[in-house]
Amino acid sequence: MRLIPFVLLALMLLTAATLRSQEDLQVRLFEQLDDLNEDFCRDLKLTHLEAEDPALDQDESTLLQVDLDDEAVYTIIGICDADCLDLDLYLLDADGNDLDEDTQTDAQPAIEIKGPGSFLLDVYMVDCRAEPCYFAVGLLQGPCLSG
Repeated sequence: MRLIPFVLLALMLLTAATLRSQEDLQVRLFEQLDDLNEDFCRDLKLTHLEAEDPALDQDESTLLQVDLDDEAVYTIIGICDADCLDLDLYLLDADGNDLDEDTQTDAQPAIEIKGPGSFLLDVYMVDCRAEPCYFAVGLLQGPCLSG
């Protein structure tokens, strides 16, 4: 019975360490988005779109709200961790109608969108080696896709 407090303490410390490592991973993914922007997108203004839970199992998805005020072209880019083999993005209008998608087999999807308006972004984890996989999404103010 004397071990119970120590076991509980160990579990609390492990949980705290896991949460901290998840936060660290999210920060690293946002840093990778920053690097992609700098290297390939002429360092456009980048806004991180934060998900309530940035972890998805294979075949799971989450919706993010995207509100654009300006009549301009934007680029939405996604990235996921090393255990993720395929992440897809689906852009929907406020009524849930499909507008655009990136369903290529890759871990860095990107789509362009023209504002203004309110949109939904469906982030779908297609293939994840070690669940859950973590992702990050960014909104670039300007076009960044070639062709």
